[in-house]
Amino acid sequence: MNRSLYQLALVMGAALVAAACANTEGAVSQRDDMLLSAGFVPKKPDATSQMAGLKSLPPHQFVAGNRHARTVYLYADPTVCGCIYVGDQNA
Repeated sequence: MNRSLYQLALVMGAALVAAACANTEGAVSQRDDMLLSAGFVPKKPDATSQMAGLKSLPPHQFVAGNRHARTVYLYADPTVCGCIYVGDQNA
Protein backbone atom coordinates (compact mmCIF):
# COMPACT_ATOMS: atom_id res chain seq x y z
CA MET A 1 0.00 0.00 0.00
CA ASN A 2 2.82 2.42 0.83
CA ARG A 3 4.58 1.73 -2.46
CA SER A 4 1.50 2.45 -4.60
CA LEU A 5 0.89 5.69 -2.69
CA TYR A 6 4.52 6.69 -3.32
CA GLN A 7 4.17 5.90 -7.05
CA LEU A 8 0.95 7.91 -7.26
CA ALA A 9 2.69 10.87 -5.61
CA LEU A 10 5.56 10.63 -8.12
CA VAL A 11 3.18 10.52 -11.09
CA MET A 12 1.20 13.51 -9.80
CA GLY A 13 4.39 15.44 -9.11
CA ALA A 14 5.66 14.80 -12.64
CA ALA A 15 2.32 15.94 -14.07
CA LEU A 16 2.48 19.16 -12.04
CA VAL A 17 6.02 19.88 -13.21
CA ALA A 18 5.02 19.29 -16.85
CA ALA A 19 2.01 21.59 -16.49
CA ALA A 20 4.13 24.29 -14.88
CA CYS A 21 6.66 24.15 -17.74
CA ALA A 22 3.95 24.41 -20.37
CA ASN A 23 2.36 27.34 -18.52
CA THR A 24 5.71 29.17 -18.31
CA GLU A 25 6.22 29.01 -22.09
CA GLY A 26 2.75 30.44 -22.69
CA ALA A 27 3.33 33.21 -20.16
CA VAL A 28 6.64 34.17 -21.81
CA SER A 29 5.00 34.25 -25.26
CA GLN A 30 2.16 36.39 -23.91
CA ARG A 31 4.71 38.74 -22.31
CA ASP A 32 6.36 39.21 -25.71
CA ASP A 33 3.01 40.25 -27.18
CA MET A 34 2.55 42.77 -24.38
CA LEU A 35 6.03 44.22 -24.96
CA LEU A 36 5.24 44.74 -28.63
CA SER A 37 1.92 46.43 -27.90
CA ALA A 38 3.60 48.69 -25.31
CA GLY A 39 6.03 50.00 -27.92
CA PHE A 40 9.13 47.85 -27.41
CA VAL A 41 11.03 47.01 -30.59
CA PRO A 42 12.57 43.54 -31.06
CA LYS A 43 16.19 43.56 -32.25
CA LYS A 44 17.58 40.27 -33.55
CA PRO A 45 21.33 39.81 -33.17
CA ASP A 46 23.01 39.62 -36.55
CA ALA A 47 26.64 39.38 -35.45
CA THR A 48 28.58 37.22 -33.03
CA SER A 49 29.18 40.17 -30.72
CA GLN A 50 25.47 40.95 -30.63
CA MET A 51 24.69 37.31 -29.82
CA ALA A 52 27.14 37.55 -26.92
CA GLY A 53 25.29 40.66 -25.77
CA LEU A 54 22.00 38.77 -25.81
CA LYS A 55 23.49 35.94 -23.78
CA SER A 56 25.05 38.35 -21.28
CA LEU A 57 21.67 39.81 -20.27
CA PRO A 58 19.49 38.03 -17.73
CA PRO A 59 16.70 36.25 -19.63
CA HIS A 60 13.14 37.55 -19.28
CA GLN A 61 14.09 40.47 -17.02
CA PHE A 62 14.19 44.21 -17.61
CA VAL A 63 17.58 45.92 -17.56
CA ALA A 64 17.90 49.71 -17.65
CA GLY A 65 20.75 51.39 -19.45
CA ASN A 66 21.74 54.71 -21.00
CA ARG A 67 22.02 55.41 -24.71
CA HIS A 68 22.66 58.89 -26.07
CA ALA A 69 21.87 60.43 -22.65
CA ARG A 70 18.47 58.71 -22.53
CA THR A 71 17.30 55.80 -20.42
CA VAL A 72 16.52 52.67 -22.43
CA TYR A 73 15.07 49.41 -21.20
CA LEU A 74 16.25 46.06 -22.52
CA TYR A 75 14.42 42.75 -22.23
CA ALA A 76 16.31 39.69 -23.45
CA ASP A 77 14.19 36.86 -24.81
CA PRO A 78 16.50 34.00 -25.82
CA THR A 79 13.74 31.36 -25.84
CA VAL A 80 10.79 32.66 -27.89
CA CYS A 81 12.16 35.19 -30.39
CA GLY A 82 15.92 35.01 -29.76
CA CYS A 83 16.00 38.79 -29.59
CA ILE A 84 16.32 41.79 -27.30
CA TYR A 85 13.34 44.08 -26.90
CA VAL A 86 14.36 47.73 -26.68
CA GLY A 87 12.12 50.44 -25.28
CA ASP A 88 12.26 53.86 -23.74
CA GLN A 89 10.43 55.55 -20.86
CA ASN A 90 7.24 55.79 -22.95
CA ALA A 91 7.16 52.08 -23.74
